[in-house]
Amino acid sequence: MTAEAVKLPSSFHKDGVALVRQMEASGWTGRLGASGHVFMFAPDGVTTCSITPKAGSRRHMTNQVAVYRRWLREQAVAESETEPIQTEAAPEPEPAADPVDTVAVPVEVPQLCPECLRPFATKQALSVHHVRVHVRVNCPVCLQPFSPGNLDRHRATHRRELEDPEAVLAEVYRLRAEVAEWQALAEDAEARVSALQDIRDRAVAALLGE
Repeated sequence: MTAEAVKLPSSFHKDGVALVRQMEASGWTGRLGASGHVFMFAPDGVTTCSITPKAGSRRHMTNQVAVYRRWLREQAVAESETEPIQTEAAPEPEPAADPVDTVAVPVEVPQLCPECLRPFATKQALSVHHVRVHVRVNCPVCLQPFSPGNLDRHRATHRRELEDPEAVLAEVYRLRAEVAEWQALAEDAEARVSALQDIRDRAVAALLGE
């Protein structure tokens, strides 16, 4: 049963479309990410490949094609190892060897980031990526968002500002001026609202003949 083909947008570059269709013909499955990238997954559940929607550098496309060709070579080698060897005469039956205990080696499934669907080999790598790229913490002083790794460096700038008395005093005066300006605007807005209410009351009284 053939997997459903990935629906690529019309803006997807032709080299990427050709590579995606070749992979699908070989049994790969794909998923279109939110950023427009196509994430392809090989039938072995391990090999993955990310293809950009626009024609990027020649090195990028070379890397994606190399991943696919390497996988094809591995499949050809695996098939050649399972093919029976043709011999002219049947060999003498050999005595059965003692059974050997085998331990199944677990296959590592790629970990996908829930935010950008980028694949990672381990959960630890996925966790580091998620914290560095997607987690944001607001600075308690200026409320600007930063990643946890950059927040400490940013807060150091505030500590240096507090060490300079002249800078602190200038900031206090600036904030006082802003407060005074906002108070004046609020008082002006309140006066305008009061005047409009008075005009509305007089208009209603005139319409009612009072």
